[in-house]
Amino acid sequence: MAISDWPESTRGLNPVTFDDNFRRFLRRAAPAFMERRLQQLEDFGAYVCTDFEDQADYSDRIHPPVLTHELVSQTDPRERRGVVHLNDRYLQAQQELHRRGFLSAVFDPQQPESQLLPFCAQYILGDISSGCPWAMTHPDALAIARHASPEVRQRFLPELLRTDGKAKTGGTWGTEPASGTDIARTVTEVVRQEDGALRAYGLKWFTSNAGSGIALATARLRGAGPGAEGIGMYVIPSHIDDEWRIRNEYEVIHLKDKLGTRALATGEISLNGALAYELVPPPHGMKAMMEVLSCSRVHNALASAGVMRRAVMETLSWVHHREPFGIPLIKQVPTKKRVINMTTEWLAGSALAFEAALSFDHGINGNEEDRIWMRLATALAKFRTAEQAEWVTRMAKILHGGAGYVEDYPITRVNRDAQVLSVWEGPEQVQAKELTRMICGKIPGDAVFLKKLHHIAQSLPDDTLSYDKARLTLKLHELECSLADFRARPQMADQVEDEFLDVMSHVLAYGLLLQEASWELTHEQDMKKLLVARHYYERAFERKAVPDFRVTDLQSHFDTIAKGSSIIMPDISANPGLTI
Repeated sequence: MAISDWPESTRGLNPVTFDDNFRRFLRRAAPAFMERRLQQLEDFGAYVCTDFEDQADYSDRIHPPVLTHELVSQTDPRERRGVVHLNDRYLQAQQELHRRGFLSAVFDPQQPESQLLPFCAQYILGDISSGCPWAMTHPDALAIARHASPEVRQRFLPELLRTDGKAKTGGTWGTEPASGTDIARTVTEVVRQEDGALRAYGLKWFTSNAGSGIALATARLRGAGPGAEGIGMYVIPSHIDDEWRIRNEYEVIHLKDKLGTRALATGEISLNGALAYELVPPPHGMKAMMEVLSCSRVHNALASAGVMRRAVMETLSWVHHREPFGIPLIKQVPTKKRVINMTTEWLAGSALAFEAALSFDHGINGNEEDRIWMRLATALAKFRTAEQAEWVTRMAKILHGGAGYVEDYPITRVNRDAQVLSVWEGPEQVQAKELTRMICGKIPGDAVFLKKLHHIAQSLPDDTLSYDKARLTLKLHELECSLADFRARPQMADQVEDEFLDVMSHVLAYGLLLQEASWELTHEQDMKKLLVARHYYERAFERKAVPDFRVTDLQSHFDTIAKGSSIIMPDISANPGLTI
């Protein structure tokens, strides 16, 4: 949507109708899905930019989660249990996602919807405190649907899919004091009772959405042995009766004081013989948790892209109305350069996030190559988009000046919350290890990556993108030689795996931007994405050693970009000597 006159506030500015890039992605990659769901997504966007935004500000600044210690028995005042309380507006915002069917539609037994639907909802939210529970509820439902016994599935899956305002939200409990990403060091224990029931004991040290109704926890089954071989995965509900009134035997003993995501309850949970239900027995718990994290990491990428979109919107609104020294910020060259860079990173990150969502939708039911691509795209997108989101929101804060540091403006919350994206669901070094497993092991991840990117390069048209096609092909040739060396020297992986993660994510983002640019040139006669792709290439691969006095193509078209309008492609057929 082109905006000729930016409002002073983004409140009421629908993120779906604003975001031409998102709608073009749906038209290009999932036209049937778009036809079914666009109106639903636009309606959700109208809610997000009004009532939801009011709630997000209230939950962050006025009424964040509260921990109380409540009596367990009225006759024994010495026995108390920690209970998390979330404000009603936050809880209603969580239910809104369920009420609109963003999750239940995926599990419709008659006509299941694409996994894109819950991912799109995450992108539209652009808020991490509310998006985090959603990023765990979706994979929890998938895991229960895929792995649970009929009895466990029937009991808990419907609770996650309810649309009546009473749905349970999900949690994933893996982190312990001695084991973060290293789940094999889990010490939480599950003990089988004489009646066959399972009881869990231990401390889960970092549990996001600590007020969840249904959590998936990794734990060591007593007698199953040490290391990863002894790990299973278990469903631990907040309540143990059919009416959800009797609390399970665990308590939140502490709420974390965090840099951001203040509206989100993140706690330390003590399991004191909590009733648990086996989802996956040892030795398959680690693999099942990786499946859950794979879905959550896609959500992390979509959340990163959504946060960048929000930061760009807030920045454009601010710079159109701020006039230091009598000159609107939007007219000043340093501002233009920063907005262009922010927009470039947002669009590149969105390309990565959307590809991760598509790959997940195809990979969970596809062939082996589809699953390999899903893992590769997820690791690369999760890493790069988080880095981009932190940078873009930081630049938004800087362009706001002092206003970006006080709580009167939403960009402060957006910038604070974005800091978690690089560490949630595995920081850079974890994604680098995942990449190493895909390249230096039995899985032919390097071959799948190169095949995918070569296909993108070969599909680029020679008449309009020959220059860009040649640059991408050259990068792939360089990378092919390096990947062969990487696979041949697995003993040196820890020396270079972070560098391969960095380079491969840049190459993928550039290739995806060119793929989108080709489509937009053909279907929209818009060359903006092509200019963005070229600018991204320069930022990623051609860092300048000295200042450049050149006015870039994107700067020349800045007013068009700031309004969200198309940059019309010149007619090459009428001018045979013209190149773009």
